[in-house]
Amino acid sequence: MTYQQAQEKKWQVRKGEKSTTIFFSKPYEIDDDEADDGKRTIRVLKHYAVFHASQIDGIAMLRAQQQRDVRHGNRKRVDWDQIAAACVQG
Repeated sequence: MTYQQAQEKKWQVRKGEKSTTIFFSKPYEIDDDEADDGKRTIRVLKHYAVFHASQIDGIAMLRAQQQRDVRHGNRKRVDWDQIAAACVQG
């Protein structure tokens, strides 16, 4: 989730947390007079600075899940479907 997405949902990325850069590629059709069919497909590459749900305060489903987590060494098992649903529902 981007910082702006978290802010829109009234959540707060914790101070000092570091983002991870992700890349997104998508094809777009553009008009091209030189092409046989008048169109050409190009790919657009975008990048986003995102934060993991565990770096954000206020995600209710994450807080509830953390209380039920099963510990595996030093790592917690998280139900990502529940977290995704919380992000979509706000």
